[in-house]
Amino acid sequence: MFQRTILRAALCVTFFATASQAQRSGYEDTLDPSLAPTPVSVVRLPRVRPVQLQTTLPLGGDGYLDTGALVAPDDGLLLIETVTARADLPCAQHVTLAVTTRVNGQPVKHHFTMSTQGKFYETPEDPYESNYYYDIAVGTHPVRLYADAGSVIDVEVLRSSEGFDWTQLSVSLSGQILPD
Repeated sequence: MFQRTILRAALCVTFFATASQAQRSGYEDTLDPSLAPTPVSVVRLPRVRPVQLQTTLPLGGDGYLDTGALVAPDDGLLLIETVTARADLPCAQHVTLAVTTRVNGQPVKHHFTMSTQGKFYETPEDPYESNYYYDIAVGTHPVRLYADAGSVIDVEVLRSSEGFDWTQLSVSLSGQILPD
């Protein structure tokens, strides 16, 4: 409380001292009528057209690699600014994510890490089934990726071992359509 009072007093003294010095030195808040007004330019920024795409891949079955696809909007070049993913996995599995975009028809694969957030426990609805544990892996990446209008955006997830039928990966891409 004492420090706040001293700070307020110091600010008041500084403000009033500066104002009185300006008056003594002849500076006043007056406008010089001989100065011409500065012209103002209006800058029109392109309208931002946000885009969000999402897909969910089942990670079941007998393989280590699962794939899916999204389609970029067909009304302009897509700028992807954020890639977010979440995977529900059997315990102790590791997962990586790859997103392939195409610019001028050329495919480029981008790889992303995902971090395990810990072990989660779920009790099934059927009382005769056993309880199970699973891991949740997440990743959020600020990026600057491009995709041609109407192009396919491939999504791949690579797991460290085979999955079960209840595992899944959710991927979302956020960005905007760039003006021509």
